[in-house]
Amino acid sequence: PGELLPGQTVTATATYAITQADIDAGHVANAATTTGTPPVGPPVTPPPGTTDTPLTTAPAMEFTKSADASAIQDPSVVGDQITYTFTSKNTGNVKLTGVVINDPLPGLSALEYTWPGTPGELLPGQTVTATATYAITQADINAGHVANTATTVGTPPTGPAVTPPPAGTDTPLTPAPAMEFSKSADASGVQDPSVVGDRIVYTFTAKNSGNVTLTNVSITDPLAGLSALTYTWPGAAGTLLPGQTVTATAT
Repeated sequence: PGELLPGQTVTATATYAITQADIDAGHVANAATTTGTPPVGPPVTPPPGTTDTPLTTAPAMEFTKSADASAIQDPSVVGDQITYTFTSKNTGNVKLTGVVINDPLPGLSALEYTWPGTPGELLPGQTVTATATYAITQADINAGHVANTATTVGTPPTGPAVTPPPAGTDTPLTPAPAMEFSKSADASGVQDPSVVGDRIVYTFTAKNSGNVTLTNVSITDPLAGLSALTYTWPGAAGTLLPGQTVTATAT
């Protein structure tokens, strides 16, 4: 051992377990040297022997989103909250950096992340979760649901960013349209004894007691000889938001 006569060859073998850094780099470059000492003169050292073994990279991600509507009342009320949970997993074989989850829903709170290690990075097999809350609006209740889609993205060591398919939820909301209506008569203008032409003033009150916006709101009184109704609207004529009331008078 350790000696080679002219023409003789020694062989050696060794194994190496590739690392995550090797896979991220996409190859294993390696150089080795040999040396031998002759009877006289300096040691003999030929040029190094090199290899460069390519490794196959396969960046990939999975993405899911869920909606917890347990805080939504029945019927739904403006301000009820939906809690969203997002899960982004590195299902490939290379480290991903710049990992982020995006949800464009207006009014959504900032996402709160739970990282398995360094924020913004996922090693193969690692998962990041995030949560956010959303307070439903009158427009949502009018629509009867909240449909929402989110995305995630991560950057591999080489190549384009990884973007799995978007994940969406569609949370149903319970509409409950309802109205309250009352009418009163002011007979203070009627004499005793009564005289033709004495006037009664009627007051009508219509209230939106439901949870959705009502349009084309009108009051009808078929009494012959009744004057035209004069309305007092809280906002746009013919429209009542939940809780709003319109009044009208006629003589």
